[in-house]
Amino acid sequence: MVMNGHTHSYERGEKEHVHYLVSGGGGGGLDDYFVDYDHITFSEGVHHFTRIDVDDDQLTVTATDQHGQQVDQFVVNKYASLDSEDGELPEGMGLDQNFPNPFADSTTIRYSVVDPERVILEVYDTLGRKVSTLVNRNQAPGRYIVTYSPMHLASGQYTFRLTTGSATLTRPFTIVR
Repeated sequence: MVMNGHTHSYERGEKEHVHYLVSGGGGGGLDDYFVDYDHITFSEGVHHFTRIDVDDDQLTVTATDQHGQQVDQFVVNKYASLDSEDGELPEGMGLDQNFPNPFADSTTIRYSVVDPERVILEVYDTLGRKVSTLVNRNQAPGRYIVTYSPMHLASGQYTFRLTTGSATLTRPFTIVR
């Protein structure tokens, strides 16, 4: 991960398996320019602070504005591209039901991809609005595990959506606070 900051705006992206984060400091003003770089996946001209939580093989980055509202959150996991039990590639793309479900604090999502391609794992509310992006990167064929801790979401029904160039899979889940 590369972090840098020269304005108060917030941007994140990924290029060639490196996460880029522009956040904070330097005394500059808010930028209102149009982001036209393919690797920038999120940009917001807002005063904010960024918190990074490290837990074993997971790094969670959360940007929060001056009013305490979450601007963005993403998770970087240390991935194992093959199932450690049998060392074989999956036969098909899959998105398992998260566990536990329902949950209050965190849940585990397992998925598999069969081709090297861009993989996007997102969370949507019941109105179809994207509320989180958990994975947005090129991945090798294999089985992957993501831990999701959506402290910014209220109790309710949501959907995980796994998208690749070849298919889209969804699974519903419930948060209970």
